[in-house]
Amino acid sequence: MDRRQFLSSTAAATGVAFASTASAQTQAQAALLENLSARLETAAGGVTQAWTEAQVRQELANEKLASDNQQALTTAASAFEQHSASLLQTLGQSQ
Repeated sequence: MDRRQFLSSTAAATGVAFASTASAQTQAQAALLENLSARLETAAGGVTQAWTEAQVRQELANEKLASDNQQALTTAASAFEQHSASLLQTLGQSQ
């Protein structure tokens, strides 16, 4: 084998080795990206679920506050009515 053939075969072998290495690296990077994508999807799903649950809890708390406020207003209106009636009765008796 002369020098030219030796260099040509060495270059060809190096090219094949480089292509094989590049292919392996590309596959490894693709696997890493797939793993990262799956992890991000899982994290996004968890965040979505946590946010939805927080919204439900907030809605329940708001409903309870609204109900408590309605009850407080009803109680205050009833007390106001009773005091007003008592005051009118006292005024009526003093005349």
